[in-house]
Amino acid sequence: MERRALVLDANILIRAVLAERVRRVLEAHADNVSFFIPETAYAEAEERLARMVAKHGGDPTKALASLRSIAAVGTLVGLDLDPDRHLKLKTLAEHRIRGALLDYLRHIDPLPRSGVTRRADARRNCSWRPNL
Repeated sequence: MERRALVLDANILIRAVLAERVRRVLEAHADNVSFFIPETAYAEAEERLARMVAKHGGDPTKALASLRSIAAVGTLVGLDLDPDRHLKLKTLAEHRIRGALLDYLRHIDPLPRSGVTRRADARRNCSWRPNL
């Protein structure tokens, strides 16, 4: 079975440092999922996390050390995620966003998948067309 891949953004990295649940989820799936961390996301997380922790009276060095340990679970990457395929982060992000939107639309549709398929088939096969 092919390993799944997941791109972690700055918000997930920050939540993994500040929220124990997110960190546990990442650690639990580290054996089954390849985590990719874009350099820009890591840099943004580093900057924002230090600012947030200092603002709330915490120790930014401890938070940044925790961020580094979380980043060790993933692979720090530049814009080319797979040099052989020349897959850009933008391409991957667009694909994941499109998938998330389709999942949401399926979630809010009251018909089950079989009903949606039958409705689409009926619309395609219908000979009557409204006069526009």
